[in-house]
Amino acid sequence: MIGLWSLFLTGYELLQLLFLASVNGLLFFGYQKFRKKNLERLPFLPFLFIGLLIVLLKNF
Repeated sequence: MIGLWSLFLTGYELLQLLFLASVNGLLFFGYQKFRKKNLERLPFLPFLFIGLLIVLLKNF
């Protein structure tokens, strides 16, 4: 998935995308732990998509 996005994004934007996705995933995980819910698996693709949207909207 990131391989396809790399055709349209610069290296700096890809780093921003991965950073934003990681931060969003950590925030979501922390929120779920705060609510006392146990997560066995945390899919990363939705957070990558959120990061992509933020990077693309930032460029407008």
